Amino acid sequence: MSKILKHLFVIIVLLSVIIIGKVSDISNNTTYYKYPYTHFNRELTVTEIHKLFLYKETTKYGLSYNDYTTMKTIIKRESEWNANARHINKNKTKDVGLFQINDIWGRYATKHNLNYKTNWKDNIILGIIIYKRYGIKKWVSMK
Repeated sequence: MSKILKHLFVIIVLLSVIIIGKVSDISNNTTYYKYPYTHFNRELTVTEIHKLFLYKETTKYGLSYNDYTTMKTIIKRESEWNANARHINKNKTKDVGLFQINDIWGRYATKHNLNYKTNWKDNIILGIIIYKRYGIKKWVSMK
C-alpha cells in the first residue's frame, strides 16, 4: 500500500509540473517554483526537481517504479544529488554530474546527442540509458 501511495504522490507532483509549465534549468541549490494548483503550495528544492525529472524520464523509457527508486539510490550514493559533482579517478578519467558518468560513456552521449557533462537533464537521461542496458553494475557505489 505504501508503494502505491508513494507512486501516487510522485504522479500528482509530476502532473502539477505539467499543468503549470516546464521546469527551467538551474545550477545552484536554491528553491523556486510554486505549485498553486495542488496541496503542495510551497517551493520545491532543486533535488526535488531532479527527482521529478528522473521519474518522468524513467517512465518515458518504460522502466518501473522500483527502477526509479534504485536510480535515486545511485544518484544519492554517487553525487548526493549535486549536479556539479566531479571526480577524477586513478586512471585519470573523470566522473561528472548526478549519476557520476565516466568519460568512457562519451560515445553513448554522442549517439543520443546528450551533453551529459554540463546539462543535468542530459546526465539523468544518459544515466537512465546506461541503467536500462546494464543495470546497477556500472556504478561502483552499488557493488
